[in-house]
Formats: sequence, structure tokens, C-alpha cells
Amino acid sequence: MEFLKVWKQKFIEVNTSIKEHLSENYRKQFIIKKIVGCVLLFLFMPPMIYFLEKHFFPIAFLGAYIPYFEIGITLLWIALSWRFWHYAYWNYQGKFLDRFFSSLIIFGGIITLPLKLILCNTIILLWIALIAPITGIMTWRKAVKYEKVLFINNEKNDVWA
Repeated sequence: MEFLKVWKQKFIEVNTSIKEHLSENYRKQFIIKKIVGCVLLFLFMPPMIYFLEKHFFPIAFLGAYIPYFEIGITLLWIALSWRFWHYAYWNYQGKFLDRFFSSLIIFGGIITLPLKLILCNTIILLWIALIAPITGIMTWRKAVKYEKVLFINNEKNDVWA
């Protein structure tokens, strides 16, 4: 029983550390993007896992199939994505894909610009949610190591404060 108390205490410490290394204003921003990204991930991941499992990495052992494997992995990935989404978004900004999609939206006709904008933002949100458990954890560990609090200085007043 002592083992569970230790793990529970560790979990609480990690959870508070995740919250402490994000500024309060940054935690309140981007909630709609976070929700849309995780919903897109929920729609995208089970078919992807099923395809990979079926063609490349069969998990069935002697014909025994593990039921709901795709949904279980997807829900675990979404939980991690939800927790580390802000860190992954902070890490994404200003990198190659951000600059590429920003420059891609500029060019085009009046009809194609809204379609490009919707498609690029959908791809960006899906990408951030997909890589959040990896890059988000790495960014959080770097913030803990250097004792930094992540924030976005966008020179706007927060009307919700």
C-alpha cells in the first residue's frame, strides 16, 4: 500500500510541475485549438493504428486479437496530448513547419485562400496534437531543468482576466 502512496505523491508532484512551468495567461489561451486538435486526433489515430497494425506491426499472437487496442492507445495518446499540448505548441512556434505553412497561406487566389487557411490550420492542429506527447514532454523537461516559465508575449490585453 505504501507503494501506491509513493506513486500518487509522484503523480501529484509532476502534475503541479506541469502547471507551474506555464504562465497563467498562457494556460488560459488556445483552449479551442487544444480541443479541436484532440478531437482531430481522436478521429485520425484509430484508422492509422489499425492500418499500421494490419500491414506492418501485427500484435496478434497465434490468431489472438487484442480487442479495442486502437481505442486504448488512442485514448492514452490523447490524454498525454491534452496534458502537454501547450508545451508542444510553444515548441512548434517559429520552427520550419510554422514558417512553411505561414508562407503557403499568403499565395493564392481569393477563392483558394480560405480553403488553404482551413486546411493548413487543420493540419497544424493535428500535427501539434500528434507530437505533443513527445515534444511536449521534452519541452517541459527542459523548462524544469532551466527553471523557466513558458509564456507567449503577444502584446494583447487578456479580456478574460
